[in-house]
Amino acid sequence: MRLSVLLCSLLIPATVVVTGCSKTDKVGDKTTTTTTTTTTETAKPVGPHKVMVSPISEHSYTPDQQRYCIDLQNRLAEGWRPLKSDHRYSVAVEFLITRPGYCTDVHTVSATGGQRAIERTVDSVKIQSPFAPLPADFKEAPAPFRCDFVYYPEGSPSK
Repeated sequence: MRLSVLLCSLLIPATVVVTGCSKTDKVGDKTTTTTTTTTTETAKPVGPHKVMVSPISEHSYTPDQQRYCIDLQNRLAEGWRPLKSDHRYSVAVEFLITRPGYCTDVHTVSATGGQRAIERTVDSVKIQSPFAPLPADFKEAPAPFRCDFVYYPEGSPSK
């Protein structure tokens, strides 16, 4: 379930529209209905590279947790300065985020890139800290996250 929610959040277009409350008023013979609509920005692609974030210990997402992961993903994607290469590579890191938003224990869990690419990716995560405070919906604090960074060489298809 968690993986499907994450994949959907990555593959869905950049805007999600959520319809809120409908209110019907009747004054005399006239009836009017007002519907409130909220538009929320979601993950925006940053260049041809991919950055995917997921909480490690949560089995299902609340809306606040989804928004937090999308915001975290956008922030990491904007701050990641991948090492240029002629070949596609990936680096997966895990880290903890404390209630106030500080990032600790950043470590690599897998990588197909060289040591310099790994170090640059880990440094990118550390430099972005502190993040937004952790929502109360995350029961564990600090909360563990995994982030997969995928680099695509210029001119190559990112699919």
